Amino acid sequence: MILSRGITGFADYRSGAPECIEPAYFKKACYLFKQSGMLAADICCHVNTSFYYAKIHDGGEQFYVLMNKYVPRFAFSASIECGQMKFIDIANEPLTRFGYNVIPAEKLNEPFDFSDHEFSPCKNLQSEAKYAII
Repeated sequence: MILSRGITGFADYRSGAPECIEPAYFKKACYLFKQSGMLAADICCHVNTSFYYAKIHDGGEQFYVLMNKYVPRFAFSASIECGQMKFIDIANEPLTRFGYNVIPAEKLNEPFDFSDHEFSPCKNLQSEAKYAII
C-alpha cells in the first residue's frame, strides 16, 4: 500500500506540520448520506485526532464514516474505539458516486509493515516509539 504524505497523522515537523482540511469539507460529504435516506448523527471534528468521523444510521444498522484530516480519503468502520477499528465496506454508499476517494476495507485491514515504507523510528527518543515521514 502506498501512503500519501500526512495520512498517518505522523509528520516530519522539521518541514512543518501538514495543513488540516477544513471540517466543512467533511460535513458536506456527510450531508450526502442524509440525501441518500440515511441519518448522519454525531459529526465529530475533534482537534486531538488525525481524522474526522460521523456516526451514520441506516435503518437498524449503524456505522462510522471517517476522513483523514490531512488527506481527503474516506473509510468506513464498525467501531471507532482506539485499537479496535474494524474497517468495513458499505454497499450503496453515496461518497464514491460523487467522486470522493473511499479506501476499500481490504486495503485498510492489511497489516502494516513499517520496514516496507518511508517511515523510520526516531531512535534518539528514549522509551517512546515515534515515527516520522522522511
